[in-house]
Amino acid sequence: LFLGPTGLRFRYALANCALAFFLFSFQVHEKTILLPALPVMLLLHEEGLVAVWFQLIAAFSMTPLLAKDGQLTSYAACSLLFLLLATVVPEVQIPAVDSGRSGPRWLRGLVAASLGGCVVIHLLELLVAPPASLPLVSVFFQSCRGERATRPVSCSVWMCCVCCVQYVGGR
Repeated sequence: LFLGPTGLRFRYALANCALAFFLFSFQVHEKTILLPALPVMLLLHEEGLVAVWFQLIAAFSMTPLLAKDGQLTSYAACSLLFLLLATVVPEVQIPAVDSGRSGPRWLRGLVAASLGGCVVIHLLELLVAPPASLPLVSVFFQSCRGERATRPVSCSVWMCCVCCVQYVGGR
């Protein structure tokens, strides 16, 4: 970054620092994922699929807070609108999501599987009531999903940023 500064290297460095701070924090709250969300969003046109995936998983990890505040309808509407704008609407499509630059097949499969898992978890929360003998099981799963859903995705995006900074550094 210091030897040959460019805007792209700066954006990767921002995302790298924010994700490193999030990943190595001691006590993390669900809202802490908002810290690296902005620098990753700045990489939307370079790393479209990964950036869209990160934003959707970050929002998913905050659903217990949003449910507590009564904002689940807003969450669902904004997430679906963001996903539609990123993938379907031709005037707004992100080049790295809709073209062949979206990444290797295993990455696309991983993104589809994790987002499908998010949908399944939301459907289970809506349709299946917790058993009477274990009334707090839903609270347990909500507390597990927040940080544990975000950390692997954050680690993947962080490693992508580290590799891309090295790749961009060679240009």
